[in-house]
Amino acid sequence: MANIRTIDYGGFNHATGSAATGSGFMIWSGSMSLSKSDAYAAEDTQYYGVGIEAIADSASYLRFQTDIDGTGTSSLDIRTNQFILGSLGPGGSFISGSGNGTIAISSSNFELTEGGDVTMQGAITAEAGGTIGGWIIGSGSLSSSDNSINIRSGDDPRIKLTGETPLNFMQLYYGNDSDYGLVARQDNATTFALGRPGSFSTGNLIAGWTFTDTALTGGELVLNKEGSVKNTSYIPNQQGFALTAASGGFLEVENAKIRGTLSTAVFEKETVNAVGGQLYVANSTTLTGSVITGQANQGGLYAASDTTFSVVNVSGFTGSYGAAGGEILSLKKITDTGFSTEYVMVQSASRNTPSSGTDFSGLLYVSRSYGNNLTATGTSQSLGEIPGAAVPYSGSQVIVSTGRVGTGYIRLNANPNDSTTPYLDIVERTGSSVYAIDLKARLGDLSGITDTINGKDISGFGLYTDNAFLKGGIVATYGSIGGFGISDTAISSSNNNLILRSNGEITGSDVLFTSGKIASFTITGNQLNAPNFIIDGGEKRLTAGANDNVVILDGDDGISAGSASFLQAPFNVSRTGFVTAANLAGRMEVVNEDNSGSYIRHTNIDSASGDLVFDGSRGGLAIMNMIINIPSTFVIQDIIVPRTGSHHSDVFISIHNDAPNISFNNGISYPSWQELTEAVPSAYLNPLTGSGGD
Repeated sequence: MANIRTIDYGGFNHATGSAATGSGFMIWSGSMSLSKSDAYAAEDTQYYGVGIEAIADSASYLRFQTDIDGTGTSSLDIRTNQFILGSLGPGGSFISGSGNGTIAISSSNFELTEGGDVTMQGAITAEAGGTIGGWIIGSGSLSSSDNSINIRSGDDPRIKLTGETPLNFMQLYYGNDSDYGLVARQDNATTFALGRPGSFSTGNLIAGWTFTDTALTGGELVLNKEGSVKNTSYIPNQQGFALTAASGGFLEVENAKIRGTLSTAVFEKETVNAVGGQLYVANSTTLTGSVITGQANQGGLYAASDTTFSVVNVSGFTGSYGAAGGEILSLKKITDTGFSTEYVMVQSASRNTPSSGTDFSGLLYVSRSYGNNLTATGTSQSLGEIPGAAVPYSGSQVIVSTGRVGTGYIRLNANPNDSTTPYLDIVERTGSSVYAIDLKARLGDLSGITDTINGKDISGFGLYTDNAFLKGGIVATYGSIGGFGISDTAISSSNNNLILRSNGEITGSDVLFTSGKIASFTITGNQLNAPNFIIDGGEKRLTAGANDNVVILDGDDGISAGSASFLQAPFNVSRTGFVTAANLAGRMEVVNEDNSGSYIRHTNIDSASGDLVFDGSRGGLAIMNMIINIPSTFVIQDIIVPRTGSHHSDVFISIHNDAPNISFNNGISYPSWQELTEAVPSAYLNPLTGSGGD
């Protein structure tokens, strides 16, 4: 048998057997028997065909044979902690194992992650009689293990959910063109039907309601899709009731009862109009047609000289004897020439039946034509028209209070003859004069307000008030807040020392943050702290990780990894450029643009002595810049620098002070020039305590 193998290799059985001292590799062609020696005859290995094997021990090897026993049976056997077959690059496919008991598979339409997640594209085929997650696969069906859910295909497709008994179920099915739909059954009775479920119902059914494509009918009630609710016996203008969306909404009933209050100055068909375009929300009442002895009001009419008003509801009105003074009431009347407004002062009030819990009628004793001929000043625009003279009123006249001191009213003004409208005012009375009122807030057209805020005149539409408490969003493209100007893209202080722009930029001439958070970082003094990440401005240090799983960038020490202590770290780079590494790789390469083939290696580095080889046989510049830090005694025999390239080789060597047991075979701590095996154009020997050069 022809073979190539490592010296003293005793075959697969010996390398993986009880002795397990014969690791190595072999490539063979032919048949033979191989053993370490006669002492290991029991571990003899028989070889056939062609093959290759590389053995470390019984848990780590690769073995391929075209014939394992002389019968032509081939075999590939690989034992390893980690493996990958394929390509990890974009679009690549692979199978890999991580060494922790997990496996990953990836291809164009299938992926199995190490966490057990599976992603698939394409078709899945399962044979009848199998199961998927407890679901039973039939020839044309899929059902749960207890048959409570059944999915069936074919000529009679259906999805059926069965309850505690077979009589209780819900089913979506298709029997034929006249028998299909969604059906629910309870105790053998249909409770829900949708479609044309001829086997179970005469039509669509929901909780006793039948429905078609245009209406839902239940007993006497019909809901039509055009937007109406009617009873089945409804005849327009004759009987029944109807609520429709026609003409913006229409209600027709025989009788209507409103348990609250329906009150308005004008009631015209389907429209409620506020007289003169103004509506007050305040304490109000109406005059009655009751005859008052001694007054001129007969038959529900009140003369301009009458000072006693009979009203429907006198509760809530306070006379001038009250601590807050008398209320001032407003009466507006339409005349042949327009509107007239009279204000009256309430002197006193009395109920007709004080003990009644339902009758609130009574008398108001007033001073007529209160404030007549006064000129409107200040914020009196919120009161309404200028006070006028007393005029006669009918028994249906509306009376509105302008409030007592400390109270007020809400006024909606949409007077078409007033160019400063529309707006909504919230007004508070401050005294007993007609114009002793204060406009607390206006929403709408602000052109009627004479005032400035931060030097800017009030104008346009908006909200005018002393204070605003808003819960939600604010959208503004101009104006100012506390001296900060607002534009469509920024908020800035008056001196531009602080500018907040909509693109996320913040410009500040003197900004100080001593606490708070930025993203996931907490501000603490000179530090930004996040889980396993610290930026310390005072210590000039950046720390990523914790304990021994840490990388530190220190402005005084340098870069370190693997320990919180720079000197104890298994890897560090000092500020002066010295690199310390706890482990040296068995083979190191330096690839430059002009030197893709050279490399650096060592021999027998784990023994008591050996060589350092700088191989430039393929041309280019071979450079080795490392710190040799081996804790045990080690003698470097030679430094080999072959002169086989078109370029010379430069050698940089540092002997770390922590490795006093490393020496060269001339007995000193760093080599002499004659220590080099080959003379080179230039070589540099740089111990930490000295230097040399050619």
